[in-house]
Amino acid sequence: MEKRTQCSDILWHLRFKGGITAMTAYREYGITRLSARIYDLRDRGYVIENIKQTGKDRRGKQTTWDEYRLVSEP
Repeated sequence: MEKRTQCSDILWHLRFKGGITAMTAYREYGITRLSARIYDLRDRGYVIENIKQTGKDRRGKQTTWDEYRLVSEP
């Protein structure tokens, strides 16, 4: 049985649920540094793209964030 890590949680999400944002990573897995884990996965050979998303925050102000998607695996 493989040890469950933040990287394995993120990979599972990318494979079976699609894109992931920092908010989703925090809400579903308690991961607060998603970009650092994406860096680790890229360092292992995973090709992950980031797509800029735009929208409004809870105060109505325009904001942007990244959504990460798995392109290919090593």
